[in-house]
Amino acid sequence: EAAPCAVLAIAPASGSFESAGGSGSFTLTTNGTTCAWSATATAPWIEITSGTGTGLTGTVTYSVADGAEVIGAARERVNAALDAGYEKLHIEHVTWWREFWLKSSITVPDNQVMMHYHLVQYFYGAASRRGAPPIPLQGVWTADSGELPPWKGDYHHDLNTQMTYMGYQVSGHFDEGLSFLEFMHNLLPEFRKFARDFMGTDGAAVPAVMSLGGQALGGWAQYSMCPVHGAWVGHLYYLHWRHTRDEKFMREIAYPWCREIGECLRGMLKPNADGVLVMPLSASPEAWNRDQRSWVTPNSNYDIMCLRMLFWVMPRWPTCSARGRPRRIGGRWRMGSGLITSMTVTS
Repeated sequence: EAAPCAVLAIAPASGSFESAGGSGSFTLTTNGTTCAWSATATAPWIEITSGTGTGLTGTVTYSVADGAEVIGAARERVNAALDAGYEKLHIEHVTWWREFWLKSSITVPDNQVMMHYHLVQYFYGAASRRGAPPIPLQGVWTADSGELPPWKGDYHHDLNTQMTYMGYQVSGHFDEGLSFLEFMHNLLPEFRKFARDFMGTDGAAVPAVMSLGGQALGGWAQYSMCPVHGAWVGHLYYLHWRHTRDEKFMREIAYPWCREIGECLRGMLKPNADGVLVMPLSASPEAWNRDQRSWVTPNSNYDIMCLRMLFWVMPRWPTCSARGRPRRIGGRWRMGSGLITSMTVTS
């Protein structure tokens, strides 16, 4: 006799959201190919948007919104936690962190390096959960005397977010990395508006100094309004796909996001006297601060690196032909990568 159907695992086992709410998903694993399952919400502030299926695995999507009665929603959450009890919640907490640390490990004969490695990994687990805002430049907890935190606590895309999320792939913390990638994907409407209204192009552009809602906050114009930063962010989408080989992620999120960034940059690149594509204005983040010297001729190596990285990647995304055979996306992207100027070197 077949065993009764049961859910064996759920990943991720928990999620967190800001007061404005948000959406999320989790996968479940059952013990049978014919098991039928259905997800239901036990709290009024959770709505299941897709929650039925049959088989060994499935995905549940949901949205979280406190609505107008935020005090009532907060009371509901507190009461639910009290009803569950400390022991149950503590077990879930310990189990989650145990599974997190078991995903990967390294050993280096240098205590300072090991300390920093563990600190960075802890940041992923503690401050980068799907459905919640990803790690910013500074947390709001760094504010003193009721003032703004350093650098407004914003999202800096000229180095900070890219390097913050450069280490999750090889450590296997893909859900933690998706916190940032899904966050940026959901902001595409703002990025399209920035490209259209400020850059005067189609596609999408990422402001280097950005609010939680994706708006440009300004700053030193040489880098805060520079259009190439999205290309570096786009490389994180490529690396995520390279490590996971998640075809659905590639088709529905990664390639479309990078394509829109590329469309904006293609619209701004102009051929110089030698027929090589260059940006009309170029700078390197925070080089010479906001002095006139920060405008670089020819294009800065930073801009060239970002451009070449994106246009090198674009022809390498696989897609499927009408017959289902893998093929490569090429054409204008391959042509664009070949025409971008080379790095500037000195003897």
